[in-house]
Amino acid sequence: MTIGSILLVVALLMLVGLYLVRPFLKKEDEAERPFTQRERLLNEKEAILAEIQQTDFDFETGKIPADAHERERTLLMAQAADVLRRIDEYDAQPDPVDTEIEAAVAQMRQQETPVTTVTPTAVPANRQGKFCPQCGSPIDAGDKFCTSCGHKLVSTTLTPQTTS
Repeated sequence: MTIGSILLVVALLMLVGLYLVRPFLKKEDEAERPFTQRERLLNEKEAILAEIQQTDFDFETGKIPADAHERERTLLMAQAADVLRRIDEYDAQPDPVDTEIEAAVAQMRQQETPVTTVTPTAVPANRQGKFCPQCGSPIDAGDKFCTSCGHKLVSTTLTPQTTS
């Protein structure tokens, strides 16, 4: 083996070793982020729903009597309703990040220049102009819109003015 291939193998082994050791070298703050209040409530709801399902299964298989099942199920349903109420209360509160974003968007909309509307250009009724005044594409005699750019082609008829 040449020195180059030996160095390459050593470098690869070091990279693989660092990759495998990295999880053990993680700092405490990088390990896991804490759950938010909403995530905790959702986890609690899922746990209560699993308990209700387990209680129903135990009753169906005959492990617990009907009166114990009814009491436990009623208690679990009350807990689930309380958790759902707390989730709804949490969701009703405005998120500070969303509020900041909405305020920034409103500010940007106020600073925008007003959009100027383009009035359609009149095309003579005799269709002498056989090209779109917007993009210059050829148009047919009966077209009301340009097939290339969608520009509205308004026909104007010239009426002779009478002088009195």
